[in-house]
Amino acid sequence: MKSTEIGAGSDGGDTDYDPTIRCDACEACCCKLEVILMGDDDIPLNFTVEDRWGGWVMRRLDDLWCAALDRNTMRCRIYERRPIVCRDYRMGESDCIVERARRLVQLPERVESLYVDMVQWQTRQRREKA
Repeated sequence: MKSTEIGAGSDGGDTDYDPTIRCDACEACCCKLEVILMGDDDIPLNFTVEDRWGGWVMRRLDDLWCAALDRNTMRCRIYERRPIVCRDYRMGESDCIVERARRLVQLPERVESLYVDMVQWQTRQRREKA
């Protein structure tokens, strides 16, 4: 999720890539998204929780940030074992740009809930096509 070790960015597939966005200058916006775990994910159990539909997601704390996020460094404590969804999330691409902008505006809770549902649906669609 959060690393400056990997120069994550555009692989040429996203025309909305912004090279000025860097994880080391971010406020961990992506770490507030719900992260659905996939079958190949190898996440320490203390960072996971079962959702209301019986699936497994990354646990979030009261501040809504991912439980694996180190609050002092704003970096992922399980970076080498981070979920597939986090590995696929590209710094500076359209999803990142939208999330950063959304966090600055602080949308009302219902709109945010609808947005999360949409992101989850899009993630499932991408996984099914892969």
